[in-house]
Amino acid sequence: MTALQRRLHSVYATRYTVWLLLALGVVRAVIFLIAYSPAHGADSSDYFLYAAQFKGLDAPNVFDQIYPLYPLLIYLTHYWLGSIYLLVGVQIVMSVLQGVLFYIGLRPYSPALGFVMALLVIGDAQTGILYNFISTEPPYMFVLSLAFCLFLIQIKKDRKLSKGDVVLGILLALILLIRPVGRYLIVPFAILFLLGTRAWWRTTVMVASYGLALMIFTIFNQIVFDQFELNGAGSFMLGRPLNHSGLLEADNGPASAQLLEMKANCESEENGNRCLIRQLGDWPEVRKLYSKAYREMLQEHPLDFGKQVFENFTDFLRFSGQQYQGQLTPSEVQCEDTNARAERETQLYIENDWLLYGKSEITAEQLTPVIRDIDSSMCPPFPDSWTVRRVVDWVSLHYRSLSRPHPYLWYGELGLLVLIIPWARRRLLIPVMLAGAIVANHAAASAVVLNVQPRYIVVVNPYKGFLLLAVFFIVGWIVLGIIDRWLARRVSLDQN
Repeated sequence: MTALQRRLHSVYATRYTVWLLLALGVVRAVIFLIAYSPAHGADSSDYFLYAAQFKGLDAPNVFDQIYPLYPLLIYLTHYWLGSIYLLVGVQIVMSVLQGVLFYIGLRPYSPALGFVMALLVIGDAQTGILYNFISTEPPYMFVLSLAFCLFLIQIKKDRKLSKGDVVLGILLALILLIRPVGRYLIVPFAILFLLGTRAWWRTTVMVASYGLALMIFTIFNQIVFDQFELNGAGSFMLGRPLNHSGLLEADNGPASAQLLEMKANCESEENGNRCLIRQLGDWPEVRKLYSKAYREMLQEHPLDFGKQVFENFTDFLRFSGQQYQGQLTPSEVQCEDTNARAERETQLYIENDWLLYGKSEITAEQLTPVIRDIDSSMCPPFPDSWTVRRVVDWVSLHYRSLSRPHPYLWYGELGLLVLIIPWARRRLLIPVMLAGAIVANHAAASAVVLNVQPRYIVVVNPYKGFLLLAVFFIVGWIVLGIIDRWLARRVSLDQN
């Protein structure tokens, strides 16, 4: 068995391994591009509307709901450089590099584990095809992977301060600036960084870099939008548990009673947020009402709501992140009669939606060309292959195995293995804890608003995969050790 390990070592731990993984990353990106041509992803139009504010669009509510980094990339590529495909190209480069990142990050712990992890990431069609779409998932997944791997490298270094500590803090800030679900990741990263480095000074510098990066973006918002804040992104999500938990009651408190009274005044087909803005005057007031009613619900029904949160948390761990499948692609749907589609979407924004309602004075005549430009920006679609897409869909379907039907059994087994086996504890304890914290952070963020969706699940596929691989890695080494000793004893007996 030792001889077999040496032969495999020439594949997963040589100077050519990174180049091999890069080549596989290129193949991955090309295959996924043939299967799914570039298209608008989830909430893409809202990101474009945010970006259009740099050109003078009046949309203050959009600022309140979306963090700035991805819209800024859209502005630079689409509105300034003239093609959104430049951003798609950047995302495809990210797709090529993602497997290599995990290999480099895990190589100091185990080149074999890092290599298998890289192959797992490269083969993940659920995440891979997302790099072809305009949505926050691609840069979020990439920057999170970069932060995870840089963390693993930094805690292996000596206690001296390095530039990597500063870069890690900046990366964690970028994660937050891409998607609000990353706002609390600084906590587990900082705690585990301190445990891994045993250096207060390095941890302080990392956290300070995080805060400084956020402050710079806050100043940017002050200069560009005259608002000294990041924004209030994600607060509209509080409406979901209030509306779907069945626990919103007038007896919860004054805010709950007010919210129910105002909802009763809404027309049957009227958007709920738009109705509340109409009655309260602007979105910040609606946001405050949601927050107060949510706190009242928690105080009055902690056990009932906690049960629902736990069920959603478990569903996040159990469910698959597959979003796309089938013969018809998003790009084909989006490029059908873009003029008529732009008129429908403009009417929706002006008459039914709430993002442009209240503070914005934009008219349909002003908004229509903006929406038409957005809808036509990725048309006509690139050629694709249904044959290749069927294979990709099959792979994507089978990656549902990353989400186990009994997650607590698997994660509990991993915890025991890492704690009771000395070499596993020395090598894998902190990486396993960080991967688990990343999964738990995203599961909790979806659970507390009772909103578990594949697009939220898929971003943690690599970390679910790492946790499963860690189980197989530890058990595999134990089994191989037993077999190796048995074979050695047998050879010794035969020689005697």
